[in-house]
Amino acid sequence: MSFDIIPTPSFLKDVKMLSKKYPSLKADLIKLGEKLLETPNMGEPLGKNLF
Repeated sequence: MSFDIIPTPSFLKDVKMLSKKYPSLKADLIKLGEKLLETPNMGEPLGKNLF
């Protein structure tokens, strides 16, 4: 099964603003995206195939 990570425009705006205060934020989000693409169902199951 193939998954895509699609950030919302407001999320991208917030990341841009916060990355000035937290320089490692972009790298951390890239790592998170890679992990989610590897194992998309990591985390706590919330029901109806939602994690």
